[in-house]
Amino acid sequence: MSEDWTAYRQWHALLDALCRKYGYRDNVRLADALCAASGNRTPSALDTAVKNLRNWRQGVHIPQRRNFLLLGKILKVDAHAGLREHWNRLYHQARGKPGQSRRTAPTSAPISAPTSARVAPPGRPGGAQGCGCGNW
Repeated sequence: MSEDWTAYRQWHALLDALCRKYGYRDNVRLADALCAASGNRTPSALDTAVKNLRNWRQGVHIPQRRNFLLLGKILKVDAHAGLREHWNRLYHQARGKPGQSRRTAPTSAPISAPTSARVAPPGRPGGAQGCGCGNW
C-alpha cells in the first residue's frame, strides 16, 4: 500500500511521517544516521543533531540546505513516486515563512554613533570625546 504523501501540507509533518515510516520513532537513531552521513560523529555533533531533529520534527525550525539534502537521502525520498517534488516544495514554502529561515539578514547595516560622540572609557586616552581612532 502506497502512502499519499501529498496529503501533508507542512514540511515538518511530512518529515515526521517519513521518520515514523522508516522506524525513527526517537531522534537518537536518526541523529546517528545524520552524523554518519555528514561525516561528523563527535558526541557534540550527535547532541546537536538530536536537538535539531526535535525542533525540525515539531516545526520550530527547518534545517539548513545540507542537512535537508542528507535527510532526503536517509529517508529515501527518491524511492517514492512524486515525493521528491512535494518534499522540496514544502521545504521551500517553510523557508519562506517569517522567522523560519536562519539566513535572513537585516535590511540595512546598523547605524553607529559618529566617532566624535563616543565617550572614552575611564583610563583611556582622548578624554570625554575619545581620540577618534575607534580602537577602544
